[in-house]
Amino acid sequence: MLTINLLPPEMKNRFQSERFLQSVNKIFYPFVIIICILIFATGYGIYYFRSSNKQLDVQISQKNANLTQYSETKKNLEIINSNLSVIKQLEVYQVNWPQIFDELAKSLPDRLQLTTLNIDIIANGNIDISGNCDSIDTVLNFQKKLEASAFFANVVFVSSDKSETGVNFKITAKLEKVTAPQAQAPAAPSQEK
Repeated sequence: MLTINLLPPEMKNRFQSERFLQSVNKIFYPFVIIICILIFATGYGIYYFRSSNKQLDVQISQKNANLTQYSETKKNLEIINSNLSVIKQLEVYQVNWPQIFDELAKSLPDRLQLTTLNIDIIANGNIDISGNCDSIDTVLNFQKKLEASAFFANVVFVSSDKSETGVNFKITAKLEKVTAPQAQAPAAPSQEK
């Protein structure tokens, strides 16, 4: 097929330039529209992810606050459990202190003074007794009385020192577990005839 262009060259050039512009416009406008849509979608995506990120940051800070509160609660619980353990140990070693001190006072011979009395009731029930007296015989007498007592066991004479004021001594013993005294029935009055 043969094409003959009978238009004058000016019109022909103008017509060709208009066709060229139309074909460029057909490509350029959709390209610009696609780029605008991509820019808008990217902007919206950034906005969405930033707001999502802020929400996640808020949730993370709330979880961290909860975790801190949980840690504090766990520490408090450990302290409470430790205190309960001490209370249970105290209950195991529950002793009647008035009876023990009364027995200790009855065991003290004349001319013997106690200077220290350390009682470790929680760990092992050990008692360290230090004092001074006039002679070693007085200390041995005190040791025998403690051994005879129901409240003290494993009585050991640890050391003694002779000084200008007498004999300084140290005795250790283990406290026996003692429960509260049982109520005794009153003694019947004696009838003398």
